[in-house]
Amino acid sequence: MAVGPVNEIASNLVGFKLARILYNTTLALQKSLERLTTGLRIVDAGDDPSGAAQAVKLNSQIRRLDAAETAIANAGDYVQSQSDFLATVSTKLSRLSELAVLAQSASISASTRSSYQLEFSQIQVFISDIGRKTFNNVALFSFQSSSIIDQDGGQFVLSAITYSAAFAGGGIGDAFLGTTNL
Repeated sequence: MAVGPVNEIASNLVGFKLARILYNTTLALQKSLERLTTGLRIVDAGDDPSGAAQAVKLNSQIRRLDAAETAIANAGDYVQSQSDFLATVSTKLSRLSELAVLAQSASISASTRSSYQLEFSQIQVFISDIGRKTFNNVALFSFQSSSIIDQDGGQFVLSAITYSAAFAGGGIGDAFLGTTNL
């Protein structure tokens, strides 16, 4: 009776060893082909520890840059809100000036002058309330001192700026529209 080639390998210890070596070599070849075709250097973390460490470092930098981008966008929205509010204040100040000139006219009645005074007073309250304006529950014109640390460990200190009603009023709070004697 003749013994077939499969039976010879199955009973041959050297054949088992060669089959295992062939299997391991085939796996390594598949891994190398996967790297070549996909462009990936790291197939698994145990494959290249220095490359894995570099990948972790780069991913960390990407997350920090994404966080910085979000912070800058939020700061831009905050500054835009400040700018929009200050543009409104500028318009209101122009209206105060206009009301002051209108109230000086000798040809207007006392009730018209009273209406001008009421509007003038309401605008004063609006402008004097500048220190309490908020953006997402953050004061628009007041913040505490804070520091920012960059990725290299450098520190930047932001000084506190506070705009209060007394500062913002600048004498507007005591103004009264009166008549002139022409």
